[in-house]
Amino acid sequence: MVKPRNVDEVVQEFITLLGWDPNVIFTLKQSDEGCPLPSDLILPSTLHHVLTYYLDIQCVPRKYFFELLMNFTQSDLEKERLTEFCSADGQDEVYTYCNRVRRTSLEVLMDFPSATSHIPMCYLFDLFPVMQPRAFSIASSAIAHPGTIQILMAVVNYQTQLVKARKLAGIIKPS
Repeated sequence: MVKPRNVDEVVQEFITLLGWDPNVIFTLKQSDEGCPLPSDLILPSTLHHVLTYYLDIQCVPRKYFFELLMNFTQSDLEKERLTEFCSADGQDEVYTYCNRVRRTSLEVLMDFPSATSHIPMCYLFDLFPVMQPRAFSIASSAIAHPGTIQILMAVVNYQTQLVKARKLAGIIKPS
């Protein structure tokens, strides 16, 4: 398993969008015995490090993301749209908006500027899941390539139905 990381360009775009200081020192305190602190997160750390190596800021958001976002907006229009996404009747709409086109959490934040500008940093771990390790396959032959390991991986390219074209940066393994 390989622990991935977010691409620097995407992390910078996220930090700029939220207007946060990337060098702010980030710490966590356990508030519930039933919910331990992440064991693989080095603390204290900078916000930039947490966003680069730990949180999946490019995932397709789930319903809870929209529920939390609804609490931060001061725009009636955004609140109405987020309320619809969270309702039972709005599940087809959120599927079309988010899942079908694989819209990332970062792209959703861009579509809801009022909510985005009011997100407290303390909700970061509630909004974004932890990046999961990725499996890989060793595809080399010790006979054909002695002393070398070759890794088999897939590069996925696809087109979405978004009106605005985008470059999908993805995540990478640390070098």
